[in-house]
Amino acid sequence: MRKGVLFASALLAGTVAMTVPAFASVGSWQRNGIGWWFEYSDGSYVQSSWIDINNTWYYMGASGYMQTGWLNYGGGWYYLDAVNGNMRVGWISLNNVWYYLNPSNGGRMDANTYTPDGYYVDSTGAYQPNIEYTNSSYKRNNNAGNNSNTYTYTYNYSDNSGTGNNNSNNSGFDWSKLYSDEKPKQISTDEYEDKVIELVNAERAKRGVPPLKKDDSLMDTAHLRANELAELFSHDRPDGSDCFSAFPSGYNHWGENIAEGQKDPAAVMDSWMHSEGHKKNILNKDFDSIGVGCYNNNGTLEWVQNFGRKSGY
Repeated sequence: MRKGVLFASALLAGTVAMTVPAFASVGSWQRNGIGWWFEYSDGSYVQSSWIDINNTWYYMGASGYMQTGWLNYGGGWYYLDAVNGNMRVGWISLNNVWYYLNPSNGGRMDANTYTPDGYYVDSTGAYQPNIEYTNSSYKRNNNAGNNSNTYTYTYNYSDNSGTGNNNSNNSGFDWSKLYSDEKPKQISTDEYEDKVIELVNAERAKRGVPPLKKDDSLMDTAHLRANELAELFSHDRPDGSDCFSAFPSGYNHWGENIAEGQKDPAAVMDSWMHSEGHKKNILNKDFDSIGVGCYNNNGTLEWVQNFGRKSGY
């Protein structure tokens, strides 16, 4: 079973469309000692834009010359053939490292996710077998107009054994004994949610951090988000908006941790506490409230922690 963890406090990511592309109709390729460009019949040419020539995409730089190699555009990475300049899609191997350029995202490189064919690629886009998917972020509203500070953290956690990596001394908790005498035959998601809150506050107490209050509004958000994870395991919602669009009003701090596939509260907390970003959300002194969602998706558990702090505090 695939397991993953993703943590968020403002994940500024998503699919970025190629905006205002040019479609070449009448023109031809030209070349000088600097490089190639596509010139229209009226002598004009494209600058700082994508161009579609005979159903093949190219990118022309600020001077109008065809670009090659890696291109950062709209917050994502694309690869332009080193010889021909055409945008590549699908799996490519560069310097013995495999990357996936997702055709469904307009050729944008997948990162920190599972590809459509089920392979994991890390935060650099490189294929990494047997590594779990983890990502997290945190957002704080400064209540100063539209200004905000956004902090993003990413940490990859390897679980090659299938039991979790318990070599770290970060948590100091003996997770293996938590359910030694409790092996429920029937999953109670309500009990699992309350247990997660209990474990969160236990971790905060060990570090002198005030406990989080169970918040009904954040619980509603967490239940909604847990159901959405069954459709899309991401901090982006199925409708394309980010996770914070599901949060109730009246908060000036937001955070989200998500996970998929862990069998019980002990296992999911183990995953989160071994990921630096998730752990920062769990122990964050800026938060005073929490909601937890656990959704049984045909035997695969979808997990959500939603954190908040009310405005005025």
